[in-house]
Amino acid sequence: MKTNREQVSKAVNFQWDMYERFLNIYSILLKLTELFERREKIIEQIPEVLVRGTDFDTCYAVLMEENGVREGFYSHLTRIPDIHLQSIERINREALSPSVFFDTLGYGVLYIHPIVFDFEIKGFIVLGKKDVAQKEKIGVKELEVILGIFNRLLAFSALKELDFTKYLPSALLLLDNKGTIVYSNEKARNLLSSFSRIIEGRKIEHIFPDFDTSLLYDEKPFVGELSFKTSEGHKVYEVELYPIIDKKGKTVLKGMTMRDISALKTMEEESFYREKMETLGLLSAGIAHDFNNLLTGILGYASMLKGFLSQDEKLLKYAEVIERSAVRASNLTKHLLNFSRRQKKPSMEFDLHVILDDSLFLIGESFRDIAIKKEFEPYQFLIKGDESEFQHVFLNLFMNAKDAMEGSGTLFVETKRLIIGGKEFVRVTVEDTGRGMDEEVLEKLFKPYFTTKAFGGHLGLGLYRVEKTVKKYGGFIEVQSQKGKGTRFYVYLPLTYGKSETKTESMEAFQRQRSKPQKKKILVVDDEDFICDMFKHVLSDKFDITCCLSGEEALKEIDRSDFDIIVLDIIMPGIKGDEVLRKIRETGKEVKVIVSSGYMREDQREKIKKLKVEAFLDKPFREEDILRTISKLVKDQDE
Repeated sequence: MKTNREQVSKAVNFQWDMYERFLNIYSILLKLTELFERREKIIEQIPEVLVRGTDFDTCYAVLMEENGVREGFYSHLTRIPDIHLQSIERINREALSPSVFFDTLGYGVLYIHPIVFDFEIKGFIVLGKKDVAQKEKIGVKELEVILGIFNRLLAFSALKELDFTKYLPSALLLLDNKGTIVYSNEKARNLLSSFSRIIEGRKIEHIFPDFDTSLLYDEKPFVGELSFKTSEGHKVYEVELYPIIDKKGKTVLKGMTMRDISALKTMEEESFYREKMETLGLLSAGIAHDFNNLLTGILGYASMLKGFLSQDEKLLKYAEVIERSAVRASNLTKHLLNFSRRQKKPSMEFDLHVILDDSLFLIGESFRDIAIKKEFEPYQFLIKGDESEFQHVFLNLFMNAKDAMEGSGTLFVETKRLIIGGKEFVRVTVEDTGRGMDEEVLEKLFKPYFTTKAFGGHLGLGLYRVEKTVKKYGGFIEVQSQKGKGTRFYVYLPLTYGKSETKTESMEAFQRQRSKPQKKKILVVDDEDFICDMFKHVLSDKFDITCCLSGEEALKEIDRSDFDIIVLDIIMPGIKGDEVLRKIRETGKEVKVIVSSGYMREDQREKIKKLKVEAFLDKPFREEDILRTISKLVKDQDE
């Protein structure tokens, strides 16, 4: 895979090649202009212009007029003409369009361009090249355009009747040393028509306020970007600026070409944003794994400590404070992990309320002056799409609401099921008590590169990306806002289906399971010894608990003994948990496996499931979480 540096180098080389090719084309066109302005010996002098401006070795020009035949010849190889009218007529066979021949008249490549007036051949421009492998300064297609212009100049015999830059692929401006536009081709006039009907005579900085006028005095070519507001919205252009030099080597004008790269820049920014979020997700996942291991000890032992302090009200209160703090830290970690897991998750169905809860939790923890209110319908709204994309949608809307409230206010979020056009939708309302927007801002709200924020780092792609994502999955957005009265976004998303949410089994049921006599053997594999001690404390009165602190030790223990249940940490030094599980399954032993980890991506979880995993016990966990998971497996095993 090519590195970014290699890709940039390739792009720069490509741009430079295009720049050189354009200069060659433009140089030829300028010299053609000079020939026709002097109106002397055009046919006689055109061969030298073409040979010097292209990679051809030889050029023969002939024009048949009423008073005779005019010819011109120029070659790097010979002074004596070796191409003649009769041989060209024989090869061309009355074709009116240009033709390319190989290995003809002693040339590796022979290009014949008929000069045609009123569908009658009046002459030829013939270019020959000996070395076919020689690098091209100008391609055949560009040459065809140049000689097509030459043909028309001859036909009309006046330069002013034609715009010889009409066929150029880019918008072109010519600037004097004060930055005044002295010439614009048709593409440039169309491009800048929203600024003024007359471009010539305008200062370049009046059209492009960000234009650096010092570039007008720099003799070197320049390649960069400029932004420009048109009637269609905000545009970004790739700009090439180069000097135009007279015979004495003096820079008399500056040529400026422009290419619209707005769509490309939008794609680049979207790609960069996604990569940044993926990187953030990976970093947070690594930190959260270790953090969850620590929280397991704090939360687990705090919950166990409460059982010993039931008679001491003061110490019990302290233990509950520790437990509540650990639970809060655990919830924060869980939401961060949910965030990171979604960054590389493929498109699938997801629960909308889970996305909203995670995003609102992060906003609430990050901005304490924002009051959050929510009213969710008691349904599980399943949406078809990429979780990470919709997570970005709602985080963007919530962050915009926060900015509009300038740090304090109320953020209200509501979900409601609706029938629109015979289809089921869920409407997500995002309402803030901020400064609101006027009609002018509302009209431009979803356009790329539009932003009301003063900070230069804001590219104005947020709401553009929001609308693009919602439309991509069949939804739409409505906005209501008034200046000084807040803003309300309505996001409509098509439903896959919705169902009532179910309640989990009560803690009393787990306690009943715990009270049943058990004689099962459990192996706990975790590199943190306090986690093994926690399992022993919770389960040793009813189970036979064995602990191993590494994968290597666990495999030896499994060879010596049989176990009913194995609790297996995935991320450990040495042999990782997934490899231990694979070796367990290779032995053919029937044993139930619980995978315990501080962090697992969805693709890892799906891969582990293929190795027959009965349950997952995500860290951090408490005493009741251990009881719940073990009780369910024992119950299933006994039935």
